[in-house]
Amino acid sequence: MIESTQHETKFEDPKINIRQRLSGLWVAAMFCYIYADILAFYDDYLLGEILNGNLGPIGPITQELKLGIGVFMSIPAIMVYVSLAAKPRICRWINTASGGLFTAVSLVTTIMSPFYYYIYFGILEVAITVYIVWLVWKWPTQLSTN
Repeated sequence: MIESTQHETKFEDPKINIRQRLSGLWVAAMFCYIYADILAFYDDYLLGEILNGNLGPIGPITQELKLGIGVFMSIPAIMVYVSLAAKPRICRWINTASGGLFTAVSLVTTIMSPFYYYIYFGILEVAITVYIVWLVWKWPTQLSTN
């Protein structure tokens, strides 16, 4: 009689540290911002506003406005690196400030939007940035051995 042995395959499940989680969350948030804005180009009203030189309720599109939006939207890209490289205390503070700022902006733009896709992405953006703030406040600590 031949005995059959079954082996259970166990996949390695390495722990992802908080820095990697934060960095990945900022990447996810950036994709939401980008996709929502790309989809806006397929909306007749928004595209018409842009072609007429307006950014909806914000007003005329100027070089200063584009620079301001560019600077603002570069924050998540910078946070991808900062989350991995900054000292823990600085990383925690900057992620809290940036996550809080982007949560507030996403809430406002989501509430103001009549477009379902924008509301969907706004909800995702809020969830991601709130989770970022929550993660940094729950950052594991260790006792110093001085």
